[in-house]
Amino acid sequence: MNNIIEQIRHLAVEDLFSLKGFGAEWAKRRSFFVDKLGVAPKKQDFILLGDHLSAAFRLAGKGDRSQGSVSSAGSTWEALIVWYLNLCLVGTNSVCLRGPKFCPQSIQDAMSVCFENTILRSEPDVVLISSNALLEVPAQKNKIIEKADDVIAENFHGTGLVNFQCKTNWNDNAQVPMLWNMLYNQTRKGAVIPNGFSIGRNGFNLKNLGAFGYSFVTVPTQKKGPTGYKTNGLDVLRVKTMSAGNYWGYPTRSGVCFSIREFFNFFNRNSSIFPNVSDVAKSIAINGKTKTELGFFGLF
Repeated sequence: MNNIIEQIRHLAVEDLFSLKGFGAEWAKRRSFFVDKLGVAPKKQDFILLGDHLSAAFRLAGKGDRSQGSVSSAGSTWEALIVWYLNLCLVGTNSVCLRGPKFCPQSIQDAMSVCFENTILRSEPDVVLISSNALLEVPAQKNKIIEKADDVIAENFHGTGLVNFQCKTNWNDNAQVPMLWNMLYNQTRKGAVIPNGFSIGRNGFNLKNLGAFGYSFVTVPTQKKGPTGYKTNGLDVLRVKTMSAGNYWGYPTRSGVCFSIREFFNFFNRNSSIFPNVSDVAKSIAINGKTKTELGFFGLF
């Protein structure tokens, strides 16, 4: 790890394995992923894992809908998305984070939702952060997150951010991201949100970021499966205009949903801030046989 981004990536991925639904069930998923990658995986083999994340998600779990099971399932799905994106982004200027634990404070402030003088929500779920300034910072002996906070705050205008709304189901939750997408787009344009609501605080606002996108990523867990969704279905139409796209862990179905592996094409909208798409999975593929890299992601 020769820079601070890879240090943060290590912390973020290591934290995933502490989650009961992810770490405790990893053996089944590890075998599944290793089988998909093959003996000598190439760059595209790692990217193609995105088509199989939903199948990997379904390998474990009791399948009941109790509050505890639903919560654990949601955390596991978030973890799979963070794991996959970081796997493909090794060696780039982007890192994917789950929750506020490793997220720079300036990013949390920019995503904060306020009503008059009350902060309603300030903790992001899953975010991807891209920063050329952060890439230039060498690995730190200590205070890694504090240093990253300072760098992002000072280079906020050159930072790219994608916020992922990860949900295990689709039908029940499609309306929520649709409404958030509208609010984020208005904030990004600098428009005033009526009735006392606002997004951003402490001088950090989405409109001042170098790039921003909001995305919906679902399993989904509905019994009708990926073939049961129609292009004119209300659930599909609700997330059709997400600024960073809507995705699932299955192969792409045109007019319905993209595979999460196609998310990387979003980088083309601002190639000066986000990674070059040709660099996605390039580093992990080159080092694919080394114990260090694959062991880091639980694949060795």
